[in-house]
Amino acid sequence: MAAFLFFLSVALVLTNREDIQYTLFTDHKMRCRLAADGTLDYALNIMRTHPNWEDRLRNWKLPFKSGAEGSISWRPWADPQVLPGALRYSQPVTTSPSAGIELVAIGKSGLFACERHMLVEEFRLADSMLKGDIKPHLLNMGDAGNLAVLTPTYTWEKAPATTAKPLLNTLSASAGPALHLSENEGTKPPEIKDFSLQEVNGIRVPLPGFPTSSIQIPKGHGVFGLELKNNNWAWNVLPDPGDQLGTDLNHQATITPDDGNSSATGWDKLTMNWDILAKTPSELTVDYSYFNGPRINWYSLTGTRAEMSGDDYICHAKHFFYSGFRFKNSQAAGGMVHSQGKDPSLYEEPCILSYNVKTKKWTVVLDYLKVDPDPLVEPTILTGLRPDPNSMLVQPGGLIHTHVAGQADNSWYRVGKEQLTLSSLPKRATLYALGSEVLFCQARSDTDVQPPLMALNEHDIAPFFPKFLPILNEGALYNSKLNFSGELEPKLDLRWSTSETSLAGYESDLYAVVRLVADFAPPGDKPQTVQTSSLAHFDGKRWQIVPAGLSRLLPDTSSYRKEMALDYAGGDGPMSGKFVLAGYVTEKSLLRRYVPVARWGP
Repeated sequence: MAAFLFFLSVALVLTNREDIQYTLFTDHKMRCRLAADGTLDYALNIMRTHPNWEDRLRNWKLPFKSGAEGSISWRPWADPQVLPGALRYSQPVTTSPSAGIELVAIGKSGLFACERHMLVEEFRLADSMLKGDIKPHLLNMGDAGNLAVLTPTYTWEKAPATTAKPLLNTLSASAGPALHLSENEGTKPPEIKDFSLQEVNGIRVPLPGFPTSSIQIPKGHGVFGLELKNNNWAWNVLPDPGDQLGTDLNHQATITPDDGNSSATGWDKLTMNWDILAKTPSELTVDYSYFNGPRINWYSLTGTRAEMSGDDYICHAKHFFYSGFRFKNSQAAGGMVHSQGKDPSLYEEPCILSYNVKTKKWTVVLDYLKVDPDPLVEPTILTGLRPDPNSMLVQPGGLIHTHVAGQADNSWYRVGKEQLTLSSLPKRATLYALGSEVLFCQARSDTDVQPPLMALNEHDIAPFFPKFLPILNEGALYNSKLNFSGELEPKLDLRWSTSETSLAGYESDLYAVVRLVADFAPPGDKPQTVQTSSLAHFDGKRWQIVPAGLSRLLPDTSSYRKEMALDYAGGDGPMSGKFVLAGYVTEKSLLRRYVPVARWGP
């Protein structure tokens, strides 16, 4: 019995030692896996919150003692087409490593090590706008003037609505502040007061005083600029071209009657006899004293389209010139004062003006109305085609194009100093500048989906994505060492459409709202079609769906979305309204956006 108990105790001790070893084995294995997973999640968080994440993660170690070690490394994601969930492009992007990054986390505990991988897709806001301290901001404005801003931290925030209802197609920016026009919000033109005559016994005589004329200059649009100071947004009223370029001579009219009897101390005390005035200036034959009514030179902003080019805001406008009532007199026998003159006239011709946001000054780009400084010389009206105030395209270098008023063939004309010349631009109602290129939308011819699908003539989004996503989880697609598990799902047929009204670009960066139509047939169910929209960004090399990649557009039942459901933070932002790319100086860090596409490890 004693021997039996001895061997039993030895067996129990050995078994207990085996249990302890197994427990330690399991503990070390768990610790290394937790260290690898924790390191991977920590690295992703640092990448999303620090613009210089490479420096912060280099040689990084676990900041606490737990019996485990963790390290992180990364490498360019060179071929995103071969991994499930990472099917982004129909053409290789090996020449552009910034398309994505593969994170590799290693956890160690005891004699065990665990390696975990994560593919993340990288999104940049607008690299082409990085100039000095300027950082990119994507603005979105609705019809009512409500404003949302995608900041350099890659978060949408609300900004104050504009103070007056905007003309949306005048909202524009170019690596600087955003500006827009609002209808009838400009400076009120000076009130016109002029001579007025009445018939008295067949003779035209002046009314007492200097009454308000029946001819008045209409009010134009106002200009509003968006400023960012101390992280606060504010809309400000900008100078009006009429105030800077206009000339008000209302109170400089001269009275020099030479009848020998009148006491002309004011318009209301003018006492003379008058004859019938001459009908035209050519009938003025008596060279004597002149009475000149007011001369008012004024510019009012018009139209529904305006665009920024560098620091200049290009606008359609009208040049008004009021040539006042003018006459002259001479003395005749019997004390009668014979007078001859000209009735008042209001001239108005289209023009194009430019406002510089740095100098805060307006200049004239194109003007068909030439005003002579001599008060007795009528203005000159240039002949030629007139610009359509509802169309404009400004290319780099300040090349301004517009349609011609009254023409319906969509031909574009180059704006010169005194005329419009035919351009070689495509005959389209609306064009958009992307660097030296011009973009427009056209209906796709290979689909009958309603509403119609639209394609860009250049850099269309469709070629950058597969026409379909294959059945997922059929096998190890990345390499033979990996084994992806999960339910099979049917092929997804993809069709893309671009919203023409949402295009916003600067140099090589372009933003647009895109719509994805996906057809799929769930197992044992009828075929289904889903349509979803998202904001997309083209950086000059590739298209990306902001802020979370293609998965955000796929059906909720698609397993391609599973990683997104596990790890995604952020909102899609607005899907309608007017988008513009603006540049502002801000203390906020310029972050890159990282979205996990796939995660694996033993």
